[in-house]
Amino acid sequence: HGHIPCFCCSFCHGARWERKRLCDIDLEAVEQTAELCRAAASTAASASAASSGSVGAGPRFLAQRCDVGESAEVFEFARRVEQELAAEVGGGVHFVAANAGIGSVGHFGNEPLEVSEKVMRINLFGVMYTAKAFLPMLQRQTSGSCLLIMCSIAGIIARPDMSSYCTSKFAVRGFGECLMLEMAKVSPHVQVTVVHPGFCATNIFRNAAISPKDPAKGAAGGGGALTRVLDGSPSSQDLDKLLRRLSSHSAASAAEIMLRGVERGATRVLITPEAHALDFVVRLAPRLWYTKVGQVLVFSWVGLCKLVGVITPLTWPGVPSLGWDRTFVVAGAAAGATMYRRSRL
Repeated sequence: HGHIPCFCCSFCHGARWERKRLCDIDLEAVEQTAELCRAAASTAASASAASSGSVGAGPRFLAQRCDVGESAEVFEFARRVEQELAAEVGGGVHFVAANAGIGSVGHFGNEPLEVSEKVMRINLFGVMYTAKAFLPMLQRQTSGSCLLIMCSIAGIIARPDMSSYCTSKFAVRGFGECLMLEMAKVSPHVQVTVVHPGFCATNIFRNAAISPKDPAKGAAGGGGALTRVLDGSPSSQDLDKLLRRLSSHSAASAAEIMLRGVERGATRVLITPEAHALDFVVRLAPRLWYTKVGQVLVFSWVGLCKLVGVITPLTWPGVPSLGWDRTFVVAGAAAGATMYRRSRL
């Protein structure tokens, strides 16, 4: 739904995993993803050969259709992956990303039960099936294995008109954290990383299940996208347009943060300023987010952070400038200057 292509392409540039297996319910889309990965890997290999003078085989990518909401298909995919890798020297599964998910928007009273069941089947049970199928392979490695679980900021704070989606993501967060604690006891070499993105420019809403409060008003399409969203009668196009306007990260920059999180051994990765801000507020004052004043304060802070990320030219050597990094630098510098001035008084 928009995360996988750029996420996989980010991993193409490293030599840590040389064989990638991709799956999705949409075979055409996952084959296009594999082509993107091959193109990115070819570019990286050419640049490496030009600098070192040696040419390697490069990573390989295989695409397969798999509905993660069906346990039999997930276990069959895992069996095929294990079988294909068994014959290779040093073969085995070292990294698994449980990324698939669908969005749902609408008042719970208007949302068909079938939609709620589908959201839970894909967003929650898809993750659990993936973990169940691949964890034994990760545990058989002696070191350096990781299960990455895609959650959401909706797994940290609740939102009206997103009851099924938030329920699934709160459950995914709980499952991921329980699994992380279990692996720390029985298989310390297996890293479990739970990712919480905020507003990222992906395709999550293009196939979302929409249950408008007033279907007639939604079909009429009067007013702007924001007006229809606030009225509770948006279309998937309205949500997609609004998401891209609010996003401070592309799928590629979000994938870069995930990659850095995995490499540094993080068990929890927050992406975008609003994810950091809302996580901080919920921990500090849990009830504040559920008040009008609290929401105004939080979004004002988020807006300031995004503005700082846009206007500041600071970057870290060798690291893409992703906005939030620069915000931390500026905030730290301001806090240090304030403390220094007070110490001189």
